[in-house]
Amino acid sequence: MKGEKMFGRMVVLLLVLALALSACQFTPPPPPVARSSTPAVSVIEARIANAMSAGPSVVSQEATILDYPEGWPHNWPDEPAHELVQLRAGSNGWTCIPDDPTSEGNDPLCVNEVYMQVLNARLSLIDSPSEGIGIGYMLQEGRPAGSSPHMMIFVPGSKESLSAFSTSGGPTPWVMFPDTSHAHLMVTVHPQPDAAPREDRIANAMSAGPPAVSQEARILDYPEGWPHNWPNEPAQELVELRAGSNGWTCIPDDPTSEGNDPLCVNEVYMQVLDARRALVDSPSEGIGIGYMLQEGRPVGSPPHMMIFVPGSKESLGAFSTTGGPTPWVMFPDTSHAHLMATMHYMGR
Repeated sequence: MKGEKMFGRMVVLLLVLALALSACQFTPPPPPVARSSTPAVSVIEARIANAMSAGPSVVSQEATILDYPEGWPHNWPDEPAHELVQLRAGSNGWTCIPDDPTSEGNDPLCVNEVYMQVLNARLSLIDSPSEGIGIGYMLQEGRPAGSSPHMMIFVPGSKESLSAFSTSGGPTPWVMFPDTSHAHLMVTVHPQPDAAPREDRIANAMSAGPPAVSQEARILDYPEGWPHNWPNEPAQELVELRAGSNGWTCIPDDPTSEGNDPLCVNEVYMQVLDARRALVDSPSEGIGIGYMLQEGRPVGSPPHMMIFVPGSKESLGAFSTTGGPTPWVMFPDTSHAHLMATMHYMGR
């Protein structure tokens, strides 16, 4: 009996000691989260990836990556905007910027040096440059909110010719910021149409351009015996297969060339084609736009656009004359010189 009482007292004593020790133990609070003006690495990586998604990989892989500063857009456009923040240095003259956190939709963009000057001018509330050719890609949604994937083309030397284009957004090229120094063409990057047999001349011609262009376009074809003695002599006129109503002309595959090369062109670019075939100079004003969404020329070329800007001809010297995935010049040092711009699609 006495032993049992002693054992009980020891148990009670041990419990008291355990409670006392527990009360004395100290668990330090978690360390404070460091405040930093730079985002976490994972956030930076996500912003870089978003910026790069705006352009074709051949552009974005080596591009400088800029981002919007904290507190963006501050008091812009009432006051000049704060400078963008560099997330990554680049080496190819292109700059990519991720989605604007204050805008609707997903609108990253990749631009060349001249178009970056346009963006900086807008943010600084000053005029855009008066020379050069600016190219930009917005292969996600883009601005205005909900826009289809598109390219931006800034040609201040051909500014007077922009009036030939609509100022309302649509599937055919149109002008954004009209009547300002920042005015530029918005050109939708259309999905590649299904190929059509060369024997079906109208369907083949229409496969060169987006339906919004080709459905109401005039259709011309090469005459029998093409190309006769061209280019030693002026070529014979093309033959009309169908009248059109929208100012665009589509022409089927050239039966004498390799590959499948139909094309659809606007009125100015049709003048360029006619001038080449007539062995005379191309027009000295206007803006010519052409689509070759099948293979195109040179043989094996990916789907591309042709951009003829004689008012900005002196600025073509900034582009390569060798075919490639970034814009380059075909027929350099001639009146027919124009930009070839590959129609890159999302995920390519």
